[in-house]
Amino acid sequence: QNIQHGSLTVPDLNIRIILHHGIPLTSSILAYDPIQGLLAIGTL
Repeated sequence: QNIQHGSLTVPDLNIRIILHHGIPLTSSILAYDPIQGLLAIGTL
């Protein structure tokens, strides 16, 4: 495609979230090891 500088508009962009940080919504159990400082998360 031959796009000139400054010719893009918001509808031209297809912005999607491809990463998720944090605890998943389907997590069913959590376990924490204070000695190693680890958090284990079990999901369905």
